[in-house]
Amino acid sequence: FAGEYDYVLELLRNCYFPTREGVANFHDIYVDALLLAGYAQLEKGQASEAVSLFREAFTYPANHQVFLVDERTPRDAEIYVAEARALEVMGEKAAALESWKAAAAVDTQTSDARYWKAVAQKHLGDKKAARALFRELVKDGKARMVQDIVNFYGAEGTTGVTVESINAAALYTRALGEEGLGHHLKSRRLMSEVRRLDPAHLGAAQYRKLL
Repeated sequence: FAGEYDYVLELLRNCYFPTREGVANFHDIYVDALLLAGYAQLEKGQASEAVSLFREAFTYPANHQVFLVDERTPRDAEIYVAEARALEVMGEKAAALESWKAAAAVDTQTSDARYWKAVAQKHLGDKKAARALFRELVKDGKARMVQDIVNFYGAEGTTGVTVESINAAALYTRALGEEGLGHHLKSRRLMSEVRRLDPAHLGAAQYRKLL
């Protein structure tokens, strides 16, 4: 359903998704759908609609059966950056500034959301802090590469991780850091390798739109 944002969001808003063991990223699917739909609206000049979609990404609908237990939500940084960009297009400079500040203040822990925190820091003029986070992403991406892995869920066939999925995630982390450091060609090559290892990797497939 790539690009069919209205249809996908209709399903996510109106269907019931019971909690299932092993599904830990359902909320990310919801956030991805809203961010991509928002950026699609922004490309069409519909900044107000984009803001509404981005803000919806902060919510946890009851029909998803996803419960917010840990309030440290790293992806909030990405959502705030998207919101700030749309608000700037609308000419809402004061509101956009608050969103940039909110993005820079998010506890992104050691997740890829550090990229968005750094983007916000750079926008706010703290280039030193931003560069440090971009370098962390490159370093962590290199360190997370593996040659083999013991898959304890291998007997189930479709559950667990593989060498390819681990390395795709690691290369994506590194690519984000390289992009932030201004090494765009290197980032693009890494994104291509991510897609080779994991053709379904949404971030690598949509990075030009999202970053």
